[in-house]
Amino acid sequence: MNDLMSLGIHRLWKDHFVRSLNPGSPPPSSPTNHPRTPWTMLDIAGGTGDIAFRLLDHASLINSDNDSKVIVSDINPDMLAEGKRRASQTPYANFPRLEWLEANAESLAPSIPSSSIDLYTVAFGIRNFTHKDLALREAYRVLKPGGVFACLEFSHVDNRLFNALYKRWSFGAIPIFGQL
Repeated sequence: MNDLMSLGIHRLWKDHFVRSLNPGSPPPSSPTNHPRTPWTMLDIAGGTGDIAFRLLDHASLINSDNDSKVIVSDINPDMLAEGKRRASQTPYANFPRLEWLEANAESLAPSIPSSSIDLYTVAFGIRNFTHKDLALREAYRVLKPGGVFACLEFSHVDNRLFNALYKRWSFGAIPIFGQL
């Protein structure tokens, strides 16, 4: 669906999203005078693993960090199964750096302890949360002090021409594709 909604550009957005977060650098929640410690990252609604694989690739290849880990969480077991299938074709298959968790973003306890996450990501998933306020409260609970909440989502367009095209595409064409 993201391919249809973005005409495939979402892949570039995901790459930029991860680069801007710079996983594997000194964690945002650690004091600046401490040596680098591994990041604990939580990718919510990340069942396919797209963001998780990018996070680990960036940490490993750009920042030479082979210790940070990602917990991929999704409420949908079929999405997690797809992510696990895709993970089997990556260097992270069966490694402790990648965990899978079937959970609702609105209630992550007891699986995710309070103040345990350096980076909380949600990419193209927050629009599907039933109670966004509960999910945001839960994100705040699990983030370490100084941790980062990062959301990538479709939004509005400021340019009038592009906004008209975007609305026609989003509210005209995409619902038709969704029914197929």
